[in-house]
Amino acid sequence: MFKCNVYLCGGWCFGYAFKCWCIFVTSSLCGVFCVSVFVSKEDVREFLRLNIISQIVLVKEKLKFFERKYGCSFEEFERRVREGKEVFEEWDDYIEWKAYVESLRDLEEKLGQVENAKDIKVT
Repeated sequence: MFKCNVYLCGGWCFGYAFKCWCIFVTSSLCGVFCVSVFVSKEDVREFLRLNIISQIVLVKEKLKFFERKYGCSFEEFERRVREGKEVFEEWDDYIEWKAYVESLRDLEEKLGQVENAKDIKVT
């Protein structure tokens, strides 16, 4: 026969910025494992919102890098690359910069969807 202990704890789960409740079961055979995690729909919305915002921050840092590197906005750089002599490094940067611009647009759209979501279902 083995001894099994059950603990209920609440707090900031797994380093994420939302509160949850966990039931931990410990035994000499199985170690520690989390049986259940309970979070509210608002906690899920906030987690998603913060996750998207953190991605937006990273993308904006990349956009600022290119703006500093070339001393102009993406639109100006795009016009310059398309009209000027072909420089491979600039074309490579153009492709990457454009991907970050599109990524920012997509992330901002997702953020709006999460913030305006009326019906969140947790399964």
